[in-house]
Amino acid sequence: MVQREGPRGLSLRGVARELGVDPSTLYAYVDGKAGLVVALAEQAAEEAVLPEPGASGTESWEDACMEVCRAVRNALDAHPELALLDGEWLPLSSFNARATAALAAALVGSGLDAARCIDAAQILLYQVTALSRVERGLAAHWDHPEDIRRYHELVGERLHDAELGEAWDGLMTSAPGANFDRLFELGIASILLGLVAGRS
Repeated sequence: MVQREGPRGLSLRGVARELGVDPSTLYAYVDGKAGLVVALAEQAAEEAVLPEPGASGTESWEDACMEVCRAVRNALDAHPELALLDGEWLPLSSFNARATAALAAALVGSGLDAARCIDAAQILLYQVTALSRVERGLAAHWDHPEDIRRYHELVGERLHDAELGEAWDGLMTSAPGANFDRLFELGIASILLGLVAGRS
């Protein structure tokens, strides 16, 4: 249901209808919609694939971090149920726990002390999940090109005043997915560069 209708389409009544049972029956298994959300998202979290530390054979800690970040982004894309864990639930999910541990293990080779490795792992994870959330949110607008056009024009007006408009116009000719790919790679690379600079 979530994959077909998106996270907003989830309801106890809808799930009951899909299962052919009375909605009240579901309360024997989950604690309302919040319980259903957590159960679905945790199942998706267990199915999401993340690389084991050192499994790829990459020699550089930067490459290992980028590999985990890409895997997190791919998991969020493949399992829209994870988007259900919004607000207070997402940071506490088993998916985030596994991702944080994988990133911290990749960061061990960076020369940061243990506490900074853990902090950096969480910062990287927040960057990936935030961008993925924006990417999924904007995907709902691709069917409304007028919204996208208006946004591009509003940003473009301000950037033209700063002599950046031509670059903005060029970027906006790219497919939405390519724009997010670029932002993702640049965002993670920038954090990794900052970690290198900050350790000295």
